[in-house]
Amino acid sequence: MRKILFLLFSTLATLLVLSCSADSGMPCVTCPSQPPEYKGGSCNISDYGTVDIGEQTWMAKNWGCYVPGSKCYGNDSDNCKEYGRLYDWVTAKVIKVCPTGWHLPSKDEWKVLIDFVENEKGCTDCAGKLLKATGGWNDNLQEQSGNGTDEHNFTALPGGGDYFLKGNYGIWWSADEDTLITDNAYSLNMSSFYDKSLDESNNKSSSLSVRCLKDSQD
Repeated sequence: MRKILFLLFSTLATLLVLSCSADSGMPCVTCPSQPPEYKGGSCNISDYGTVDIGEQTWMAKNWGCYVPGSKCYGNDSDNCKEYGRLYDWVTAKVIKVCPTGWHLPSKDEWKVLIDFVENEKGCTDCAGKLLKATGGWNDNLQEQSGNGTDEHNFTALPGGGDYFLKGNYGIWWSADEDTLITDNAYSLNMSSFYDKSLDESNNKSSSLSVRCLKDSQD
């Protein structure tokens, strides 16, 4: 009898867990209520400010205009307000979330930014340190500050992403697809764990930050 009761209890517990799975197709019985999707976020260019770095003009903040499918980190509206929205690559590049007169930077355009700030400072593998905000980044593994010096008012913040922790990583899409892995596109990654910035490859379905670059006037 005890075995039967135990099996019944185990089965019920399993069903309750499954009912909280987003993919189960079952009604949620015991799940905590989720806040409604936040659809705010300014689409006005003037709300983002600009910063000139070398011959490039960047928005001074991550883009945060709402479009269907964009996200707030952790479904928390405060994260959208602080870090901007997270977008998958197709939304960022093909649907073109950046407003008219602005665009998603290419891998080469990110490199222009990196080369300029490093050449001006006379250092290598230091762009992350120079572009990161002076606050908001977690300490690194040596318990040293992961913050940057924000030399050019780019104020890169650790907004995280689908698979990257807020406070530790800031990751921004580029317009270029990975030439070897067709499901991926390149991104610029910064971390509290190192000072350099890296061009990495992430799956296009990942939700990452967008920083818009002004179109060339040539």
